[in-house]
Amino acid sequence: WADQVEIQRLGAGAWMAHAEQKDDDALRLARSAADLEARTEKHPVTPGAIIPARELLAEMLLETGRPADALAEVELDLATSPNRKNALLLRARAQTRVAALQK
Repeated sequence: WADQVEIQRLGAGAWMAHAEQKDDDALRLARSAADLEARTEKHPVTPGAIIPARELLAEMLLETGRPADALAEVELDLATSPNRKNALLLRARAQTRVAALQK
């Protein structure tokens, strides 16, 4: 459970740093949360995360103008949690922004 608390603490800290416009710190914390969540085994009888840390990282990358990085994170998330509605929506948003930047 300590890892689960740490994942939540890092995620909350990331969004607080983002709100304070400290985006380098925010992205570092969000990536730490996503990486820790990826290394943490889930007990078979507990539910999964409501929003996985990697999806929150992708959302933050979109908000900070890094759609290609967001797309890469969403693809990683979908590889381990296929067909998540939020991740599919994030992927579409990231793809749209990447395409707009390529024009």
